[in-house]
Order: sequence, then C-alpha cells, then structure tokens
Amino acid sequence: MAILKSNKLPQDASIEIPNAYYRIEEIYGNKKIMSMKVSMYTSFQNSSPGKQLISKGYNFIPSVEKDSSNIFKQGYEYLMNLSEYSDGVSDVNDDGKTDDPITEEPLPEEEPIVPGEKTTTDGTSTIEFNIKG
Repeated sequence: MAILKSNKLPQDASIEIPNAYYRIEEIYGNKKIMSMKVSMYTSFQNSSPGKQLISKGYNFIPSVEKDSSNIFKQGYEYLMNLSEYSDGVSDVNDDGKTDDPITEEPLPEEEPIVPGEKTTTDGTSTIEFNIKG
C-alpha cells in the first residue's frame, strides 16, 4: 500500500514531483495510540532505503474492534483524511500501480507445525519439523 500524489520538492518548491510515492515505513504503538513514519520518494521505482526525500511522523488512534482494518490500512485511511494527502490516490499496490484496487482477503488457515523426534544412526536425536502451507 502507498499513496501517490503530486507535490513540490521539499528542498526546492519550484520543482514539482508528479506522482510522488508516499509509504508508511514504520508503525508502532498500542490500542490507545499508534505512531508511524511516512516517507516521500520521487516514484515507486526510486523507493529503496535511503532514497526518501523526506520522512514525517504522525499519530492516530487505532480501531481495535474485531472487524477493523489492519493497522497499515488504518494508517493510510488516517493520512487520506488529512488535507495534506486528501488529493492523493491511496489504492497503490506494492508494484506502484493503481489499476487494481487493494482488497483485504483473509489469509488461509495454516496447519500447525508438528514436531517429531527422530534418532540418527550415530545414536543422537534430532528434531524433525513438517511444515505445510
């Protein structure tokens, strides 16, 4: 997820960045308050670590109800309600495209890890795990 919007270059307001790429880099907190760091890049293609033009911090109160969106989606929803980002597009996929809306599908249920003990020919024991999924 990310936000695309045009913006001025922070160091030189005469330079316009069409489709600047904004991504939540860090998010942490508790059920009372969440803090997040949002970084701005010139584009998705230039969004590797260390290439951000600016980073800015925000705080919001998360919803912890059972049917709430995941915390990252809540963060992007919070940003889109700020005047600073309200003219942006928030349904940006991880590949930087906006042609497919982001959907939240539940993860498939995973089978538990089942440990088993196995004795080797030299008399030592090893633990063997079967992971399905």
